[in-house]
Amino acid sequence: MEPDCSQILELVHDPNISDHNVRRIDLSIYGYKEVKMTLAMSLFGAIPKNVDGKHWICGDVNVLLLGDPGTTKSQMLKYAEKTVPKTVSSTGKGSSTVGLMTSVHKDPITKNWILE
Repeated sequence: MEPDCSQILELVHDPNISDHNVRRIDLSIYGYKEVKMTLAMSLFGAIPKNVDGKHWICGDVNVLLLGDPGTTKSQMLKYAEKTVPKTVSSTGKGSSTVGLMTSVHKDPITKNWILE
């Protein structure tokens, strides 16, 4: 087994894996543990969807960060954008000129409230 695979398998059984991931998100930013946890959870998972009972795809993950100016929201999202290869990012600057529309509804499969 390759060294990377054995290290990953060891980490799977680590009860503190989420804390390790949070500490490694953008080391230049101190604090913001809850925001970093949200980003870590979004980077490592999405709700899988079964399309017409034929094949599985990974669901979309959406992250909306709200807060005062200067609270590193953009910097943390840029970190996530660089980490995951298939990422689409929209910030207030680009989206406010054309309008950013969202809706909140209940997912029929998971029964969770989601932004769309």
